[in-house]
Formats: sequence, structure tokens, C-alpha cells
Amino acid sequence: MKSVFVFCFVTCQARMEAALKADLAPAKAAFQRPGFVTFKSDRPLDSMFARVAGVTLERLSKEDAENPRRVEALFGAEPDVVHVFARDTADDNERAALEATRAQLAAALPWPNVATENGQRVADVIVVEPEVVYVGAHTHDRSASPYAGALLPLAMPQDAPSRAWLKLEDALHRFQLSPQPGEIAVEIGAAPGGAAFALCSRGLFTHGVDPAAMSPNVLALRHPNGDRLYTHVQKPFAHVGKRDLPAHADYLLLDVNVAPKESGEMAKKCIGLFAKKPRVCLLTFKLGSKAAAADVRAEIARLGALGYGDVRARQLASSHKEIVVCAR
Repeated sequence: MKSVFVFCFVTCQARMEAALKADLAPAKAAFQRPGFVTFKSDRPLDSMFARVAGVTLERLSKEDAENPRRVEALFGAEPDVVHVFARDTADDNERAALEATRAQLAAALPWPNVATENGQRVADVIVVEPEVVYVGAHTHDRSASPYAGALLPLAMPQDAPSRAWLKLEDALHRFQLSPQPGEIAVEIGAAPGGAAFALCSRGLFTHGVDPAAMSPNVLALRHPNGDRLYTHVQKPFAHVGKRDLPAHADYLLLDVNVAPKESGEMAKKCIGLFAKKPRVCLLTFKLGSKAAAADVRAEIARLGALGYGDVRARQLASSHKEIVVCAR
């Protein structure tokens, strides 16, 4: 029986890892460090609460992991791609030490350390401690991130108002979404405007609902014909009606600091304000209790009942203590 590793991004260990373990029950956790958990299992495991998942092949020292022949022998063949990444940590000194080992291994191993394509065999080289490396494997498919450690190689623009820009771009890449210029987006929980900035920069006409003020950087964005790209509905969502929103929306986004059930209720109400449901919903559910796994599963079922046939959820590197759900 091989161990199955699940690597998840954890800023608040109790919340994310408790939800992860509940979601994968009855599989029993084995070796673990904050942000890295292995399970004893006779089958592959994955979870929406994990950032990366695969099968553990061996625990190695840093010196052994630098040897390509050693890694290839564990993998059983030459991998198509190698993903070298470190577990996350909130400790700056520890992060620097992990990154130093990661950089050494990335330079030593000869295979491409690039974004993967469907069907490619990936050797996962995970720096758990500066001198402790786990080698694992997975075959890439649409459920996984193509990037090492699921870390999107994208820097946030200096004029983006908030990290919500990065969270949205991460979600668009992870769920393979391509918003087009001229499409319409409605966002609940918009201020100060990071996600709106990303959408408007892509040419979408965006309507944001939030009683707080929006960044001038968002309000200044214009379509090439001179039309304003952003419309601010500056009121609580509870007071929003059909007249406040466009007749239809291609994308519905929601990122509000409430429990998953309340977020789901807000999304359902908003969908009901349109003549037909938005083509895509991107909903962020906050994790606040050990019941989070069941709570998010219930909201996924609710979206399915609203007519969305493809509902997927994933914890993203940029989203910390949250799960992002994509329904289409």
C-alpha cells in the first residue's frame, strides 16, 4: 500500500487541514507537516481542499533528490515534466530555507519544469524541510493545476487595487475560463475592486455590488469607444433588485466574508434576478469551522439543482482560507 500525498496551502492550519481530513475520511493521515499531509490509501486521493495531490514514491534526503538517476528510478521511467516546489509556511526564515533547497533541486534535475498538458506524467519533487524531500507522481488532467505547486506564475499589476485581482486570475486559469471583451459580469462583494480591475482590463462590462467605495483605478477604466466599463451599485446586496442589475450576465462572481450557506443563498437570489442564469458562476466560500467540508458540498449540490451541470471546487494558492467554486 502506497502513501498518497496531498499538498495544501495553509495559512490557518486548523481550518484547512481539518476540512481536508474530514473530506478524505476514512483515509488516515500519515506523515504531515503544516501544509503537507500524506495519507495511507490503496487508491489515489484528491480533495477540493488540496492544492496538489498525487502518490508518494519515496522520502529522500536533499542530496539523494539532487540525483536524477535516483529520482528516475523511483518514478520508474523518465518523467515528461518535473515539478519542484516547497510546502508553504508563514515563517519567513523557514520559507527562505525551503526556497534555497527548491532552487538547488530545480537546477539539478534535467527534465522540463514547466506547465503540464493533459496526459503528461509528472514527477513531483516536494521540499518538506530543507533536508527532507518527498518524491511523488501524478498524471496531469483538467482537475489539476498545470503549474508546479499550483502556483500561478503571474505578478499582480502595481495599479491593481487588491489581491482579488490575483485570486480571480488564478481561478480563471485553474478552471480554464476565457472571459471575452464585451461580455457582462456581475460581482457581489466588489470593493475595493481587484477582481473588477481584472475583468474590466479584459474588456468586460462589470457591475459591482458593494456599499464600500471602489478604487479610482477601476472607475477610470474605459472601453475603446469611451464607454465606462464599470458600474458601481453602492448598496448592501440585501437591498439589490432587478433594476440595479443588467438584464443578463455572462459571469456572476461572489466573494463575501460570510459562511458558505449564506454565500450560496446570496448567489441563488442573484441568479433569480436575471431572465436566464449566468453562464458561469465563480463563488468564494470562506472556511470557518470543521464542518466546512460538508457545508461546501451542500452548496455545490445547490448549484447543481439550479441547472449547472459542471460544478468544480478547488482551494487555490492565492485564496488562502477559502474554496473557489466554478459552476457552468
